[in-house]
Amino acid sequence: MKNIKAYVFGSKAFSKILDELNFFQDVIYKQDINFEKNNTLLIIFPNKVSKIVLKDLYNEVLPTILITTDPQYSYRNFKRNNFSVVLRVPVEISNFFEISKIIFSKFFFFNSSSIKINSYILNANQKTIEKNFKTLRLTEIEVRFLIYLSNNEFVTKKDILVNVWKQNREVESHAFETCLHRLRKKIYNRFEDDVFIKFRQNKYFL
Repeated sequence: MKNIKAYVFGSKAFSKILDELNFFQDVIYKQDINFEKNNTLLIIFPNKVSKIVLKDLYNEVLPTILITTDPQYSYRNFKRNNFSVVLRVPVEISNFFEISKIIFSKFFFFNSSSIKINSYILNANQKTIEKNFKTLRLTEIEVRFLIYLSNNEFVTKKDILVNVWKQNREVESHAFETCLHRLRKKIYNRFEDDVFIKFRQNKYFL
């Protein structure tokens, strides 16, 4: 983890311990949200951080470890994902470092398969699309369809059938129409977005 910067919020003492152990490239104690986003681990003691800073930190999609002494602490505003974890003190340092490695591996895997589509994030490996902390599960064909649309502007139905369904037959045309209708409905029901997949002059685009 020598290329990782750890930003500690809420405990100067813990930041000093991590710094002395020399596990990360840098260990920086912070009280504001101005920090570098690349190769970054957030370590947050939420009980000791201001609500304003905490709200901004919870909006970050970064490897994050929350550490607290309060078993009743509310995490309802904390965006839980595959590269975040909540620990309770006392924290065993060896376990802490192992957990850090695991969530960073998951984070890099997530980023390698993520595609930004307007205000959405499509994750091809997890087969999900998300926006504003809401996530929607997709099928394999829906993922391929969205990837194709994201890589190509203004495509015809024939283009889609050939490149996504690998066919150009009437039966596949029906499958496409069904998929399109179902996907639009899923997007609207989850995100209230009725213009996600657009159609103009016999061509589809995002």
